[in-house]
Amino acid sequence: MPKAKKETLAQYVARVIKEKDLTHQEVRKLARGKITDGYVRGIMTGKARNPSVDKLKALARGLGVSEDEIFRVARGLPQDADSKSQEQESNYRLIVNLMSASLKNKTLSELLLEASRLPLESQEEAVTLLKFLNARKSRASQSRRRA
Repeated sequence: MPKAKKETLAQYVARVIKEKDLTHQEVRKLARGKITDGYVRGIMTGKARNPSVDKLKALARGLGVSEDEIFRVARGLPQDADSKSQEQESNYRLIVNLMSASLKNKTLSELLLEASRLPLESQEEAVTLLKFLNARKSRASQSRRRA
C-alpha cells in the first residue's frame, strides 16, 4: 500500500492554488469574503500558524476542496490513504481545473475542443507532441536561467 502524502498546510495551499491556477484574490472571492487574500498568503508563508475553524472552512471553500481534507492537513495528518478514491478525486479535480482554465483562456478552450475531435490514435500522438513541446520549452528556460 502506498504511503499517504503528508504536507504542511502551507505546502498544501500552495500546491492546490498552483494546480487550480488560482490567485489569492480568487480564493477570497470563492470563499465569499470569509478569508482575505492576505490571510491566504500568510498561511502559505507560515505567518498564519493557527487558523481558526471558520478560517479553515472558508479556505476549503475558496480552494474548492473538502473541509475534511483541509482539517486533516491542518492537523498534520496525511491525506486520505485510499489510493483509488484519491486517484478518482485527482481526475475529477483535473477535469474541473481544465474547465475553469478554459473559461479564462480562449486558446486552451480551442485546443481542448480540437483534441476532443481527434480519433483516439491521433489524440495519443497529440499528447506525445505536446509533452515534447513542453519539455523543449522547459529545457530552454532552464538554459536561460543558467546563462
